Amino acid sequence: MTWRTGVTDRTAGFAATLGRLPRWLPLVVLAALVVGGLFTGGALGAVLLVVVAAFAGWLAVLGWDHLPAGGRLLRGLVVLVLLAAALRKLLTG
Repeated sequence: MTWRTGVTDRTAGFAATLGRLPRWLPLVVLAALVVGGLFTGGALGAVLLVVVAAFAGWLAVLGWDHLPAGGRLLRGLVVLVLLAAALRKLLTG
């Protein structure tokens, strides 16, 4: 079993729960976390951005086999930018 398969298997229940929610709800929650992370200073803003980065990374892991190289690069960059923004929030307040 690969690492990616293990993550997929362990989070299948969470993915199924997300699939049962109204389509707009996860998007609204994610947008609220991003906005909150960008406009909240210090550790709280950093934590919110790390949560969004973790979710984006999880989605990238789940879809990795089905993404073209450009999609993989873009998803990786999104995660890195979110983590860099979180680190900046943490260091500058």
